[in-house]
Amino acid sequence: MVKTVISIATIISLSLSVTGCLGGYQASWQQQGVSHHDTNSNISECKYQAALHGIPANQQQELITNCMQSKGFRYQ
Repeated sequence: MVKTVISIATIISLSLSVTGCLGGYQASWQQQGVSHHDTNSNISECKYQAALHGIPANQQQELITNCMQSKGFRYQ
């Protein structure tokens, strides 16, 4: 009985540890001194420009990346 409880507790602890590691960090566009709101505005502008110029959907992400990097942002 005690071994079963210890085994279950160990499995739960390991599961929670792995879940915490996987969900703890999400990469995003960042630039020192720029607020989250302003970052979102810049992303929106880059997306708008990609759509406005008729870039095919499968190529838009590369253009958005180049646009954000040209504004001094880095994806971290």
